[in-house]
Amino acid sequence: MGGRTSNELKTVLKFKLANTDLQVKFQKAVVSQMLNKGKSHYPNEFGGILIGRYDEIRKVAYIHYIVNPKHFKASPAFFQRETKGLEQKLIDLHKQTPSLYYLGEWHTHPNGSTSPSTTDINTLITLSKSEQVSIDNPLMLIIGLSPSKINFGLYIYLDQKIQKYEQQH
Repeated sequence: MGGRTSNELKTVLKFKLANTDLQVKFQKAVVSQMLNKGKSHYPNEFGGILIGRYDEIRKVAYIHYIVNPKHFKASPAFFQRETKGLEQKLIDLHKQTPSLYYLGEWHTHPNGSTSPSTTDINTLITLSKSEQVSIDNPLMLIIGLSPSKINFGLYIYLDQKIQKYEQQH
């Protein structure tokens, strides 16, 4: 496969889509950042953008960064980020070598499940059709977060439906 960086080998959170060879791997630092941000906004939801790249054969997505919005609305059952200020950050990440791309969204469900809400499902469908986003199969990581428990659910919009990845241990 060649070209793997040491950062890609430091993954802490891994997922595989059943009956496929599609995988998503999150770097340890990214997971820590998401958990810290989620905990700091608890009991409200919080989230951001997943940034990374695919391997050469587009079977493994590596999540290298998250970009958190400066402007957002949140409550214990709602999160909506503004796009203001995010576009330039995405352009800058794309100019890096290797280029990094928008791969999807992440957010917390305080005291909730990792299952996508109707809003989450509609967001994935909308993203897949958006000309501004330019991604056919967006990812969504949902972190079920409570004071005593953390769970992860990863979803993709693929083949006209929402599909759940299985967490690998």
